[in-house]
Amino acid sequence: MRLRTGFGAASTGLLLLAGVVIGVNGAAASEGVVASATGSGGARVQNDELRIITFSAIKDADGIVKGALVFMNKFTEVTSHVDVNCLNIGHDADGNVAVLGGVITKSNVAIEGLTGVVAVQDRGAGANEPRDRITGSLAVGSNVTCNDFNPDPSALPLSDLDTGDIRVEG
Repeated sequence: MRLRTGFGAASTGLLLLAGVVIGVNGAAASEGVVASATGSGGARVQNDELRIITFSAIKDADGIVKGALVFMNKFTEVTSHVDVNCLNIGHDADGNVAVLGGVITKSNVAIEGLTGVVAVQDRGAGANEPRDRITGSLAVGSNVTCNDFNPDPSALPLSDLDTGDIRVEG
């Protein structure tokens, strides 16, 4: 696991939350899981703006997806919690990509009830592997699911993580 440091207390709290979310879903997920995406981290995107994410989602053999996601935009101070019900996995030479989405259940702006979608890329584990990546924003809409987004990294605006680790399987 490649962890980088430097974002302080806000990211530490989210990383701890990620451990709880991942632990809960990991315990529930045993046999029958066909895809999963877990992780947390921070990335600096356009104009050096910090984004922090923590998430865990599983898809079972029946296609049912369960999970949770927290996305924080430190520039705008917007934090959104998403009840993940959609997981779309793609693959390329650079790694596995997951597009996750679901209903925004809590936010400090008026977007509850809308759909939130993000993309993440697992580019391997280890100090010599390239950094994992995330999208720089939470896509929000009312008539959208993660299946509306192609999990092709060349079609997604992904930014390298400065800290954290992402795992995508399936």
